[in-house]
Amino acid sequence: FYKGRYHLFYQHLRSSCQWYWGICWDHLVSDDLVHWKNLPPALIPTPGWYDADGCFSGTVEFDPELGVPVIMYTGVYLKANKEAVAAHGLPPPGHDPGTRFVERQLAAVPADPEDPDLTVWCKLPEPVMYPAPKGVSCWRDPFCVQRPAAAGGSGDEWVVGLASGVKGVGGAVLRFKSKHFTYGWQFDGFLAAGDNQTLG
Repeated sequence: FYKGRYHLFYQHLRSSCQWYWGICWDHLVSDDLVHWKNLPPALIPTPGWYDADGCFSGTVEFDPELGVPVIMYTGVYLKANKEAVAAHGLPPPGHDPGTRFVERQLAAVPADPEDPDLTVWCKLPEPVMYPAPKGVSCWRDPFCVQRPAAAGGSGDEWVVGLASGVKGVGGAVLRFKSKHFTYGWQFDGFLAAGDNQTLG
C-alpha cells in the first residue's frame, strides 16, 4: 500500500501460457481491492544485463533509508547468453551452483516517488547480493522475513530468506542480514534445511 493505492505484482510471460525464459513482473493497482487497473510491467528483462533472461520472483518493502518502496528480485541470465556473460562473467570458483544460468539479487526503485501508481521503476546499477554462498544448488526469490524498527518492524536490521538447496542434501532457505535494504547483505546461515534421506 503506497499513497492510497494497493499494488499487486505478479510473474508473467507475455509470449506464452507456459513458463519459459524472459519472465517479467506485471503490475496492477487498486483504490479498494475490488477494482484493479493494469499498468505497464514493473520489471522486464534488460538485454545483456544481469536479468537478461528473466526477472524472477522477489519482495517489495518500503525502505526508510531511501524513503521509497524497493523491489528486490532475482535476475538471471543464461550461461549460453554470450552478450550477458561477456559483460558480467560467470560465478567465481566455488560459488557456482552448477545451474545453466547465473542468479543475482537485484533491486529497483520508483522513477517518480510522487506517482501513487508507481508506474515506472528504475533498476539499481549493481546487484544487492552476489555471489551465492558456497555449496548451494541455487539462490533465488528473496522474501523479507523481518524489518527494522525504522520500517515498522521489531528488529534492528533487515532479514531476507532466499529459496535454495544444499548440493546432495536437500532444499533450504538461506538467511541474509543487513542494516540496509539495498546493500551490506551478509550470509547468516539457514532459516530451514531439508534432508532428502530423512524426508524421502
